[in-house]
Amino acid sequence: MGNYKDRIRNFRLEHIYVIEQYLSKHPELEISKKFLIDGKYLKIGCEIHHINQNPQDNKIENLWVYKTKNDHAEGELSLRDSLQFLIKTNRIRFKDGRYYINQDNNSTLNHSTEVSINQDIKEPINYKDINLVKDEIKKISWEKISNNWTVKNRINQFVEKKIQVDPTRECSVENPLYKHKEWVERIIKDKRYNLTDSRFGKLCGISRDKARYWRDKVHNIKGKTDWGYDRIVDPSDGRIWIKVPDDYENPIVKKEDHQRRNMLEHRYNMERYLSEHPELRITQEALIDGKYLKTEYQVHHINLDFQDNRIENLWVFKNNKLHLKARESLYALVEDLLKQTQIIFKDGKYEINKEKN
Repeated sequence: MGNYKDRIRNFRLEHIYVIEQYLSKHPELEISKKFLIDGKYLKIGCEIHHINQNPQDNKIENLWVYKTKNDHAEGELSLRDSLQFLIKTNRIRFKDGRYYINQDNNSTLNHSTEVSINQDIKEPINYKDINLVKDEIKKISWEKISNNWTVKNRINQFVEKKIQVDPTRECSVENPLYKHKEWVERIIKDKRYNLTDSRFGKLCGISRDKARYWRDKVHNIKGKTDWGYDRIVDPSDGRIWIKVPDDYENPIVKKEDHQRRNMLEHRYNMERYLSEHPELRITQEALIDGKYLKTEYQVHHINLDFQDNRIENLWVFKNNKLHLKARESLYALVEDLLKQTQIIFKDGKYEINKEKN
């Protein structure tokens, strides 16, 4: 039988052959003059694209010639942008690790996952308004964080006594939660709130300097620039890297970047979420010591937006093979989306059909 390379030595990829035959029979076409050598063969560097993403559909109407690899990549990126739009607007839905065309555009998008059960995709809350932070932290299960809510409160320079504070009420001079280390640590380390010392002071009704004193000097809690806020956008793919706490003992972080302690934000968010939900089956399967994702597990961005690291936009796959299958299920929809004219391929790029969307 011989090996594979010997067997295909006299063969040519069908889609290339189809294009060459077609263009050679139509020398009057501008594309034939531009891309053919001696009016017969495609120039080296040209790339042929399957418009409907089916590599076995080599009909001439399903093929497009790009001059360079970069041009081809731009065409693929336009498809990704179109698919992302359809996912975010619920024309495409994600369920149980696969993508489907949503036949009911009026229904809400349901992930039906263990990680986000029956949750609609929602816009992230903008915590720029400190009043929203105040409302949100009241909802935290504070009884799980500490069973002792007494703090030392100085009456004057001679007298100090213990008082009871209430984490379900707003922090204030009368309810000085900023003196309780577990309370301060929990909210300072929640990166959603973006609690600089100024914002922390405003939250508690104290000055910025006093807020810094209690956070740094008394509680020894590192500030915004030292914990989880050094966010770097990877220029190669747009994913976000963050600096994790010094006591975060993820073996991947220690192995890959022990000095700077950087980690992909979406993996970090997923690890934190699962570690807080030990009852989930995926937690029991995917985490090391109930804390850190096993290296082979992949975290997927459902709406293809690598900077949208909300937990409801993330899905855990056991390995990269299953992750790739999810991608395949999405791109397998392209043919039907083109037939339905929800997306259009024009001049080498995909675009949304605005009349239908």
